[in-house]
Amino acid sequence: MNLDDQLRAVLNEEAAMRTATPPDVSRLIDGGQARRRRRNAVWAVGSVLAAVMVAGGIFGLTQIGDDEADSPGLIATTPTPGLLPNSNEPVAIGAGTYLVPAGSGEVAPYTVTVPAGWAAQYDDKLTKHPDATRGIWIETFALDTIRLTDDACTGPETLGKAQTTTAGLLAGLRTQASGPGVSDPVADTLGGLPATRIDLAPRSGRPQTDCRGGNGELQLWRGDPHDYLVLLAGERASIYVVDVAGRAQVYVTRLGDEVSAADRAELESILGSIRIER
Repeated sequence: MNLDDQLRAVLNEEAAMRTATPPDVSRLIDGGQARRRRRNAVWAVGSVLAAVMVAGGIFGLTQIGDDEADSPGLIATTPTPGLLPNSNEPVAIGAGTYLVPAGSGEVAPYTVTVPAGWAAQYDDKLTKHPDATRGIWIETFALDTIRLTDDACTGPETLGKAQTTTAGLLAGLRTQASGPGVSDPVADTLGGLPATRIDLAPRSGRPQTDCRGGNGELQLWRGDPHDYLVLLAGERASIYVVDVAGRAQVYVTRLGDEVSAADRAELESILGSIRIER
């Protein structure tokens, strides 16, 4: 191919490029609008589906809430604790949680959970088998109302000053004539608070028949107004002193000498259930 032929081929190629069919603008616009319509339709469908899902979720939650409200097994409601009966004699009570309000023997309200088979007396004392050597008692006192007798055997003819400290109570019990044996204090907990525990046990050689109550019954102290702590012959006791916002609460457990292991376990569960309101 000579130079003329090459030049002619180049010019023909350029002319062909200049006369190429122009793009179909209308088709392109229609195609773009169609794509937008499809995209908008997808978004619309997605929005509808999302709305359905949300509505269904809300309805489902509503239904779950309604089902739970109608199904006591799903939502446990805590009943309001009842009060212990106020009686001069022990009255049988049902298993459950009870509220003991603040009073002459309580510096603060507390709740306690009791199994079946127990009784209550004076609206703040718990007992099981009260008339047997396997009996158990749980009593409460305010420390600053406790006045020790000078002689546990003769009773409260002479009363000391009201107690103000755990150390003073411990010293008074140890110097009390005809009193029980007194252990060293040990650290413990009760009602979710730190406590000091003092254990009392029968002392050998203690008078058995010439005491005020007879049969070796000991009267250790008087509370407020006329609440006595009495140990029957052969009984053991544990005294728990708990500080509640600057004032000492005293819990006392008394156990007969034939208390069963099962009843001791129940006593421990009751003590562990106590919750003092502060």
